[in-house]
Amino acid sequence: MKLLLGDQSKVTLVYASGAEVSLEQPVIDDHQQLGAIFQGTDGELQILRGDFKTNRPELRQGAPDPTKEGPGESTPHVHNFIECIRSRRLPNADIEIGHRSTVVCQLVNICREVGRASLNWDPAVERFNGPGAEEATAKLSRIRRKGYELPTIG
Repeated sequence: MKLLLGDQSKVTLVYASGAEVSLEQPVIDDHQQLGAIFQGTDGELQILRGDFKTNRPELRQGAPDPTKEGPGESTPHVHNFIECIRSRRLPNADIEIGHRSTVVCQLVNICREVGRASLNWDPAVERFNGPGAEEATAKLSRIRRKGYELPTIG
């Protein structure tokens, strides 16, 4: 994946398939419930806490109903986690989905922090490569307090 930095508020991710996702920090008056806005050539999708909006009605087909508790989660995460321990089902926020989603956010932030016009990310090994890789890779972790160090792998 290639990350391209526009100005400090816009980063474009170009995936190996050629798909592009542009992330921009929007200025929205009431963004309390906003999670993200995805704008493509054929439509827009706004992710909200407990629901989503789109200008493509067919995207709602098969989607879960909006939450009934209002702002927040459809089922509190802790309750859902305990439920899944008992039932052996996957939780609403499965670790693999959470990891992949979080990595994209972290990559965008790293791209903004190092201020390079372009960075290359290898998702298979989860490392930067090419120009600027050393500076960007240094942002992937931090020094841990004594007693809380992570084990060294390989």
